[in-house]
Amino acid sequence: MLAYLAKLRSTIPGTDFVPFAIALGFFFLSLFIDQNSFDWLPDPYLMEDGARFAGILFWLFYFFRTACQAQAVIHDKPVDTEDPAP
Repeated sequence: MLAYLAKLRSTIPGTDFVPFAIALGFFFLSLFIDQNSFDWLPDPYLMEDGARFAGILFWLFYFFRTACQAQAVIHDKPVDTEDPAP
């Protein structure tokens, strides 16, 4: 992940990077829960895996949205972020 961030450090700010930042936050939360013992939680494995799963979902959303924006740029079409009018 660090190699990805280092290689694309100039490209990421030009994208909608909020979902990517949220994904990183969930990944770090998963690592934090994994490294520390939270015996008071009802199911710490569920919390750890749930945070990891949420990170994967946000990362997938980020890549999908960035790919759609790149396709729109390649084909000179505006990116439609609003719902179309009925």
